Amino acid sequence: MRLPLALLLALLPTAAFAADKPAIDLVATFMTGVVDGSTLAFGSGQYAGTIKQTGPGVFETQTDNSGPLVNFAVTEKSACVFDIIFSLNNAAQGGIELDTHKLKSVIYGLAKEEPAFTDWAITLNGTDEGVVQNIGTDGKLSPATNNSIISTSLKDTDMQAAVTALQGTYCPAAT
Repeated sequence: MRLPLALLLALLPTAAFAADKPAIDLVATFMTGVVDGSTLAFGSGQYAGTIKQTGPGVFETQTDNSGPLVNFAVTEKSACVFDIIFSLNNAAQGGIELDTHKLKSVIYGLAKEEPAFTDWAITLNGTDEGVVQNIGTDGKLSPATNNSIISTSLKDTDMQAAVTALQGTYCPAAT
């Protein structure tokens, strides 16, 4: 039995087309685990919601259990340097700066599986310190570690596809 091409394409994961996305969307995918329709959790799983993309690099969810409105906004402030700002109820809580000039690779490790999402340990391997920096609510940068936990319904392969697309299309991997 042969399936029509349109049906086959509809069955492929969205991440297979990651190279067609703008760089800011790819960064959002591999750094925060968000794409339109994915599930995001935070607060040790206390709050979760379905992500809606409201514009290029802009994502939000009204979390379950009367939780806060969660927003992520990714901007490219200079060539291959991205800011990811996290907000609760439209009030910025801070964020991180990602300098992909220094990024060699991203590794995802399974931390914990939940019914609606997976906790992934994310490690950013770079050429030196400063691959990521914290952005305070005052906009000032401070040192950050290169690892964290993200809780998302995306698979590690989906997020890795976004890294590959970013490095293959927009911002080559550091050497």
